Amino acid sequence: MISLIQTAEGALNETHDILQRMRELSVQSANETNTADDRGALDKEFQQLKNEVTRIADQTQFNTKTLLKGGFGAASSAGTDIVAASGVTDYNVGGSGVGNIVLTSAAGTNSGVKLTATFTDTDGNSTTQVLDDVAAPTGTNSKTISFDKLGFSFTANNALSDTSFGGDADSTIAVTATAAKFQIGANKDQTIDLSINNMDATALGINGSDILDKDKSQASIEALDNAIKLVSTERANLGSVQNRLDHTINNLSTSSENLTAAESRIRDVDYALAA
Repeated sequence: MISLIQTAEGALNETHDILQRMRELSVQSANETNTADDRGALDKEFQQLKNEVTRIADQTQFNTKTLLKGGFGAASSAGTDIVAASGVTDYNVGGSGVGNIVLTSAAGTNSGVKLTATFTDTDGNSTTQVLDDVAAPTGTNSKTISFDKLGFSFTANNALSDTSFGGDADSTIAVTATAAKFQIGANKDQTIDLSINNMDATALGINGSDILDKDKSQASIEALDNAIKLVSTERANLGSVQNRLDHTINNLSTSSENLTAAESRIRDVDYALAA
């Protein structure tokens, strides 16, 4: 488990460095001494770095398990409408709680599709988020549909339409767990939970950023400050769990040593003398 945490933390360290460089570019672009061509050149590096943030999140794995896309440790099952034929090629519930997510679709107010997701937790409390006028991808393209308030997203294809989801059991995703459990003892329920949030550009709030003019550069600085804070918080979470595990290992080693000594004393008893 420590190796897994170190893998995730190492990737986030690189993400942190990338975000710092993106912020430097934003500050540079915000300066009025730059021409449009200057800002265009700066934005080329900015966009490449932004793409690298998402690539790191997509491809950081430990024993084939993806760590930084928000789904690590999450367990769920979906109704029959959550398939490619309805527009869903993949979904992620890593930021959600335990409960049910129900999807409905309708014609958008102006164009496209109106999507509604309602999350109901185990106590019956509900939260709803509406995305209006969502455009379905064209051709073989795909796009991420993110219900950020619910911690839920899915990848849509061109089958997404106003009839994709009916708000019934077929359109429900049941989230049964949100954290990975690691066995740290020899007995039942001696576990530690670990969850890792989504760390791609969309989840960090920078996916739509560019630095092609002064105002956009200023907005990018603010967005990157928030993204850096999110990454720092996640790294602190990973570090705290790793430190806890270090103490757990020390405790288990002490317990094992004492139990071995106790077993040895029992085996070495001179029963004839004891009688």
